[in-house]
Amino acid sequence: MRRLAFLVLLSLGACAGAGGGAWPSLAMRAGENAPLVPRPLATGPASPAAVSGPAAATASPVRANDDSGAQLAAIERDIKAFAARLDTQLAATARAATAAAGTAAASTEGAAGQLELSRLDRLGGQGADLRDRLNALAGELARRGGAAPTMGAVGVAIERLEGLRAAQAKGFAEARAKLPR
Repeated sequence: MRRLAFLVLLSLGACAGAGGGAWPSLAMRAGENAPLVPRPLATGPASPAAVSGPAAATASPVRANDDSGAQLAAIERDIKAFAARLDTQLAATARAATAAAGTAAASTEGAAGQLELSRLDRLGGQGADLRDRLNALAGELARRGGAAPTMGAVGVAIERLEGLRAAQAKGFAEARAKLPR
């Protein structure tokens, strides 16, 4: 208790000897009261060459329609890889949960089951990231009035991914129910 009182008195002494100048002002500084200048918004498909001057630095980049097919192909490859990892992890998690059923939570089987469950949960996060990428692509296509075939392919990819995510959620719930607590 004496140490605490000594530290408080020492701190107050340091504050008192910090000079007799004026406290910092809380008044608005020169740059804080300047009016805000709105940035121009990108209003549709435009080539980067069409935007010049001060608006060139603030306009959002607009991708060419050909780029959406390449983006979708990359996402579909990632979904295929995700599906393979998910199948492997679902099997590993189910085996570990079955082995851990009826054991103590601190047992080797219980710990292995929890580890496989956490790996399956991490895959769920990767599925959510893929869905975010598909949503961003669909939003960009809708904003620019994208081609119907590409938009339809995005919808098919979303359906496939949502099926995989449902399988992940079901496998997670079943394994979690088997694992000791």
